[in-house]
Amino acid sequence: MQLAINNLNSSNVTIAIANTSAIKTAIKHSKRNNKKKRIKMPHNKNKIEKRRAPRIKKNIPIKIKNIDFDIVTETKNISCNGAYCQVDRYLAPLTKIKTRILVPSKTKEKHYCIDCEGVVVRVEKNENDLEDQYNVAIYFEQINKSDIAKINRFIKDRSSTNYA
Repeated sequence: MQLAINNLNSSNVTIAIANTSAIKTAIKHSKRNNKKKRIKMPHNKNKIEKRRAPRIKKNIPIKIKNIDFDIVTETKNISCNGAYCQVDRYLAPLTKIKTRILVPSKTKEKHYCIDCEGVVVRVEKNENDLEDQYNVAIYFEQINKSDIAKINRFIKDRSSTNYA
């Protein structure tokens, strides 16, 4: 490894090399331990899905709010880790939000109301619309295990052809 050295004595260079080596080792171990779990999706047996949880294309009512806004829309797709939807205003990435999702039960006569906290992780301007429309990816930061199970059940019950 090369280091740009200006006015350093030999002991400083040894410390710099040792610290750099320790950082590289820590990064290497961190990458090894944080490998994403890959799952195969049933609709295409040859495709390896990089997401941690299956995602399904379904329009489900979702309410997104924080202190500055209150938006009601529908998801374009959803997983137990997050949702993707279209909104009519720009939401900055890393915006903390609260969501309420109405997930239909298997019988469709009843809906499960799922409240969770999340963060906007991606925003894309939708150029196809005349009005300002934005596609927003939301990561669910705080969600109950029972609510995760309800979303997973919803996805499993309807996932034969609708994976995103």
